[in-house]
Amino acid sequence: MRIRSPTSSFDETPGKAIFSQQMLRQLQAHGQSVEMADGETLELNAICFLMSGSAKLWRILPSGAEHISAFAFAGGVMFGQAGKFPTRCTALEPCQVLLVPPHSLGGMERDDKLCAGDLLEMATQQIRSLQMHAAMLARMTACERVAAFLASLADGAFCDAKAPLRLYLPMSRADIGDHLGLTIETISRCMTRLKKDGLIACPARHEVLVLDPQGLVNYYDPG
Repeated sequence: MRIRSPTSSFDETPGKAIFSQQMLRQLQAHGQSVEMADGETLELNAICFLMSGSAKLWRILPSGAEHISAFAFAGGVMFGQAGKFPTRCTALEPCQVLLVPPHSLGGMERDDKLCAGDLLEMATQQIRSLQMHAAMLARMTACERVAAFLASLADGAFCDAKAPLRLYLPMSRADIGDHLGLTIETISRCMTRLKKDGLIACPARHEVLVLDPQGLVNYYDPG
């Protein structure tokens, strides 16, 4: 792990195109830049802004089992929790993150009201995502969970998708299974089912081609 000064300039990364320049200035002023190697893990006691790469958010449950609560990509934000069962972040590939202590948020709000609004929207989006994940585990069948997971990776890209949508999945099938509460075998069976239904194709190990975006959404949400 390599830590850089909060005021150091960033390399050209996907995060620069995703975060506004105002947001980047605030994050640089209040945060600590950390470069993580593939497989490296951080215990999150700060708000983590992902500037490039991808990562998984997980924790050890009281039972001793590990559970992946979310995956994050460039431009995403992860909220950690310290304590007896702290939240951890593991890089799925080399990535760069900015760690902002929670107590710095007040300073960011005072410095830039627009930035404060952006932070609130990011927090709201994560709450929606966690609510969807809870509903997924409680109500959906195995294949519906997989379809909803693939749709969530595409975010809002389905709205105007007229051509096949290519998704990059840096996580393993075991990670996906842990996140969805399914076995690796069930994940493979559901992917095969979605392929047979003409909704997706899998041209490579870490790629999924969404052939029918709306059909994928309708698979788990007919309404």
